[in-house]
Amino acid sequence: MQRDTALTFGDIHGSLEALQASIDEIQEVALVEEAQLHIESAPINLRFLVPHGTPSFDADGSVKRVAVSYTWDHDNSQDKNKSFPDYVIWAGGVFRPPRCHVEIIHRAFCFARSKEASLGGSPRVWIDQECIDQTDPADIERHLRIMHRVYSQSTFTAAILSTKISSQSFLDNLEEFFVTDTKEF
Repeated sequence: MQRDTALTFGDIHGSLEALQASIDEIQEVALVEEAQLHIESAPINLRFLVPHGTPSFDADGSVKRVAVSYTWDHDNSQDKNKSFPDYVIWAGGVFRPPRCHVEIIHRAFCFARSKEASLGGSPRVWIDQECIDQTDPADIERHLRIMHRVYSQSTFTAAILSTKISSQSFLDNLEEFFVTDTKEF
């Protein structure tokens, strides 16, 4: 990206037709269709990571679940000697390796298993990188529009830290951050 505030539209686009094409493209992306206006009340229809033999689809958004937030560039474990179980994802009738680091899936399922009673049985985990079809622009766009609902309507939302908590003061600061009344912000 470059700073172009000193340039004219002619300098940037080269011609009036190119400028109009850029405007048309922006309008096409920005305009919301009538059906999309009701996105807040529409069912979410999510796919989940689940243990083998558990249904992985939620038709109406009512399934209790854990939504996981993490950074996609999550480094490998701080403990380089730690090994994790093998995880495979069943998608589209075939097995594939996880897109995210296996530690993310492992930690997410450990948390979900610890909450099984609250989840009403087998853990269902939603991780964006795994549960959104990354090869389908329409699926990505649909999920981007409802991401806030995915997290806010989950039974639990887990944020996987990519930094090792190395001191009690770090933990105390985290606790203070999460306990602070957010109305002050």
